[in-house]
Amino acid sequence: MGALGDYKITLIHDFWKPSNEYQCKHGMCIIHNQRDLTFCEEIEKSQWAAGMKQLLWKLLEKVNKARDEQKEALTPRQLSYWSGKYDKLLAAGWIEHPPSPKQRRKCGAVKKSKTQNLLQRFGDYKQCILAFARDFTIPFGNTMAEQSIRMMKVKQKISGCFRSERGAQTFATIRSYISTMKKQGFQILHALDLLFSDSHLTFEPE
Repeated sequence: MGALGDYKITLIHDFWKPSNEYQCKHGMCIIHNQRDLTFCEEIEKSQWAAGMKQLLWKLLEKVNKARDEQKEALTPRQLSYWSGKYDKLLAAGWIEHPPSPKQRRKCGAVKKSKTQNLLQRFGDYKQCILAFARDFTIPFGNTMAEQSIRMMKVKQKISGCFRSERGAQTFATIRSYISTMKKQGFQILHALDLLFSDSHLTFEPE
């Protein structure tokens, strides 16, 4: 549908598989993965899930500390250390939740538990999950993006729909401008006022 066009940087998403088809770099939303880990920990009593949650939060603390020190990424030594802990924890997870043996005279793949599916995901998409530690411009999750598009859904719920495609495009343009100004630290009313003045190209955030 042309949603991303020629976007080639890093797309942060929540493992909705069609997102993987975009021809760009990918990063996994850790916040969504943390919710899945919480489910496996609380419902399926997985010690691996509890351990992986703790590892990711500790890694985020290291990333935030390094970012405060004006660094752009963890050092190769630090990345190797955390990558090794990740691999060891993943191996321990498969020992805790081994694949079920295939039953005789039954066709198709053996059904996996939620935790086994999550273990598979963390193995296959390790580089995407740890992307936030290799490059500090990559966020820990995509919550901000979801918040930015939420008003479009709220608008649909209130009025039922947009009366025309042009109206929807206009609404999206206004919301995009407001969202960008908020992220840049501008006061919204001031940003809207300067939008219609000659100084809107040079004003500074307050």
